[in-house]
Amino acid sequence: MTSVSGEPGIRFYDKVIDLFKFASSKVTTNFDLWKSYAAMYLDVDGKEDTDKGIGYLIKAYHSASLHIEKSMEEFLKCTECSEVLHKYIMSQPKESPTYAQHLQSLNQFFRS
Repeated sequence: MTSVSGEPGIRFYDKVIDLFKFASSKVTTNFDLWKSYAAMYLDVDGKEDTDKGIGYLIKAYHSASLHIEKSMEEFLKCTECSEVLHKYIMSQPKESPTYAQHLQSLNQFFRS
């Protein structure tokens, strides 16, 4: 991926992360913001941090679940988020210090 000027997109990674930090400090209940923030840690080659990505996906799920009873769209967002969370949590090593914590969050999602 390259920028408009032809530079590698990864060059702007830190600036984009700073933008997400700022935006997420102002807007805390936007599903798309948290999902995109998670993708920065889960989907960008060479910048993977599954633990952080899972944490932001959990925030995305919570954002969508605020209105789950009122909106089919929010319900579908929760379902999508649960599937992605399951994939990443189950791919973590069982010895990971946050594995049990993330598994517990996933368990709570499926019970609610």
